[in-house]
Amino acid sequence: VTLDSLQNQFHQIRQQPVGLFILRFSIFWIIWWIAEWLFPQSLQKIDGGITQFVTYTSAYLQNWIHGTQVTVGGPHTQEPWCLINQNLSVVRIGDACNGRNLIVLYLSFLLSIPIGDFENKMVFAITGVVFILLMNILSIYGLFQVALTAPEFFQFLHKYLFQSFIYIDMFILWRSYLTLEIKSKIKSNLNVQGA
Repeated sequence: VTLDSLQNQFHQIRQQPVGLFILRFSIFWIIWWIAEWLFPQSLQKIDGGITQFVTYTSAYLQNWIHGTQVTVGGPHTQEPWCLINQNLSVVRIGDACNGRNLIVLYLSFLLSIPIGDFENKMVFAITGVVFILLMNILSIYGLFQVALTAPEFFQFLHKYLFQSFIYIDMFILWRSYLTLEIKSKIKSNLNVQGA
């Protein structure tokens, strides 16, 4: 294998949409892994901020809908945030549950798609991040209700059902973006042909 043959293969990959997508997506994930390795304290601060936002918003939602007095327990030396009902810790929210990795996955996938303009990608990026955070807040709200009323279903709902909902929603957002861009491209081609 020579350098010229590797360059030729790399050039061929960049010319094909699927190959370009895989290349871009791989680059985004490699950059993310390097950032996690080089800057763990900075990412922990970001994680803490997201976790705090999601936890407090979930507690507010519980109190607003049900008129309860759910409070938030602080992070006691590496403990996750938790929602407390009548002095009992009901749901603990760790940094792994805050949706950050889902946001990175969503953005990496969206930005790796080789079609579309920058403005539409930014609109879908912002919309997607807000939507993922909202779905995560609603999931925590739902898990809190399950923990109070049917705790035997908590683990199944936490590990499988609610996560599936978020992945399905991410897929719908990606598909909506692709549909918009493909329709726009078809319309543009028809305009060019009709001119």
